[in-house]
Amino acid sequence: MKFLKLTACLALALGLTAARDVAAEAATPYGIFAFTSGASALPPTLFQNPSLVGVTLQTGWSVVEPQQNVFDWSQLDADVASVAEAGKQVALRVLPGVYTPNWLYAAGAHKLNFPWYLTSGLLPLCSTVSIPMPWDPVYLQAWTNFIKALAVHYADNPAVTMIKLDGVNTVTGETLLVYTAGSHSVGSGVCGAAPIMPVTAWQAAGYTPTKVSNAWSTIVAAYNAGFPNQQLYQEVGTWGFPPIDNNGNVIAGSSGDTTLGPSLMLTASEAIGARFGLQNDGLSVEWVYKKPKTMPANTQMAFEAMQITGDATCADNNHITPCDPATVTSELLVNAANADAKFVEFTASDADNPALYAPMEAYGD
Repeated sequence: MKFLKLTACLALALGLTAARDVAAEAATPYGIFAFTSGASALPPTLFQNPSLVGVTLQTGWSVVEPQQNVFDWSQLDADVASVAEAGKQVALRVLPGVYTPNWLYAAGAHKLNFPWYLTSGLLPLCSTVSIPMPWDPVYLQAWTNFIKALAVHYADNPAVTMIKLDGVNTVTGETLLVYTAGSHSVGSGVCGAAPIMPVTAWQAAGYTPTKVSNAWSTIVAAYNAGFPNQQLYQEVGTWGFPPIDNNGNVIAGSSGDTTLGPSLMLTASEAIGARFGLQNDGLSVEWVYKKPKTMPANTQMAFEAMQITGDATCADNNHITPCDPATVTSELLVNAANADAKFVEFTASDADNPALYAPMEAYGD
């Protein structure tokens, strides 16, 4: 999953049911959600989309808490107020991972370094970036403290209806720890022949599935306690985690532990209940994520599509060119509907493209 959505892009989440009255169903976010990184002001045309119901606001932890226990809510507050004034709902996502503030490491949290392998331009290509280890006690304490502060600031705001669950991250909002092992390749060749994050680096850091599971339980509990009235969504995929067993041994010949991801999803689902949902960020005309069989049948689903407007590669059309943007949008929404999804996220150019309004509105009819 690419992290283009933290550059200059917006995304929009199209609900797969008729748009509800915002005031009447503020705790249940259905409908279209525009997505912004918070790096720039909300575009003035954003609320012209007739299907728009809300806005997902995303920012980095280091932006909001640049110094320990010193918070800067100014940009989020301004955006939340703008969205609320327009009568729309707000979803919040604050990312740790590579957006973890440097003061955390100065406070003693351990980290892993790797080269920035994405060509999005968000950071200098192949520059060294860091992420904290999710089970590190300094990180866990600081991150759960931040979740509590976020909740104190926004949980009672009636416009805030959805929170994205984060805490086990690398460069996106997805529950994912980047690694290279076996046939699992990340950023192959972008920054030279060396693996981006060899599985042995996680082994040396003391990684085990149980440590990650315990950390996730702690993080989920903080979100659940802090936001008892919001929908809580976890961004997930089919990838594995580092192939290391609970004795700290690398699993020979394995390209990834594919059991930990579904286990983390189930942990969150059991703790949160009906307010929990899964979001996958890889919807296309040819592929739709299927939730694990271990998840309750009524687990809410959501999706994200890559940019459609202006994409000459037709990525959402399985790279079959040429492709008609409106047709691709319609077909994506059929796939999402068949998966009983609540919303689908699209990029800013898609949100502002009048040619895509019709399939979006038609889906809500």
